[in-house]
Amino acid sequence: MKKESLEGILFYYRQNGTLRGSGLPKLTDKGDIFMLKSLMNIIKEMRRNGIDSPDYTNTKNLGFKSDGSIGFFDMGFGNNREFDEFIERISISDENNLLNKIKSIMGVGKSKYLGSGMFGYAHDIGNNQILKITSDKSEAINSRRLIGRKNRYLCNIYDVRAFETTRKKEIYVIRMEKLRLSNKIDKLYNHLYGTIEDYKNEHLDESVLDGIKDPLVKGFLISLVKNGYSKTWGLYSERVYNYKRYDFNDIGEISEYIRGSVTESYYDHVPYHIKELLRKLKR
Repeated sequence: MKKESLEGILFYYRQNGTLRGSGLPKLTDKGDIFMLKSLMNIIKEMRRNGIDSPDYTNTKNLGFKSDGSIGFFDMGFGNNREFDEFIERISISDENNLLNKIKSIMGVGKSKYLGSGMFGYAHDIGNNQILKITSDKSEAINSRRLIGRKNRYLCNIYDVRAFETTRKKEIYVIRMEKLRLSNKIDKLYNHLYGTIEDYKNEHLDESVLDGIKDPLVKGFLISLVKNGYSKTWGLYSERVYNYKRYDFNDIGEISEYIRGSVTESYYDHVPYHIKELLRKLKR
């Protein structure tokens, strides 16, 4: 039987609903079995709810639920439908006081800032709940599907709203279950990954960035390699927001295939589209 990567095995399960014929080796370690079953259960629950996202292999999107099971909480991707069919937009006139206005409309009191990502930021609002403010329409659409459902392996969703500022900027707000983040999930995933395949890191050296012509792109990527997504988007968001020459979400993916990057992915091979993008950036 042809040997497959962990990502390949999970993709096979996502497509076929079975592991038979996937190339999965026999697992004996209890942690490996627990992690694989957790990922399979996440995929199964997404399928049952009509959600198609491949980001379950990103451990930053996983956390422990109160019963000790692993849950998935970032369900963006894979949904191109319009949002209007679900929720009426609410116009916000004062963009300088955006967070407080959103909290007031949604009946939220005190909150504590937790952090930010590529598309938005999150606040702890107590009662084991998170208020996530994002520009990712697909995550809002997918999350909307889960309102009122008690999920075993997906984050429970309590409310989803769409807002539109006076500058026509769309903002989506999700009130969701708070999962417990833990380095243990990284260790479980990495161990399972190592069990399934002999890892050969064929990623690129950081020196491949030296030939990039555009100084903004080059600086952005160097910062991603050294500082990660949250800090880099905080430093560069204003400069790249209206920079029409490149899509910086695509550009950012390059850093995941730089050896030693803090954003380095688990994939061992550098995809063709990443190599092509680098070639274009050096012309």
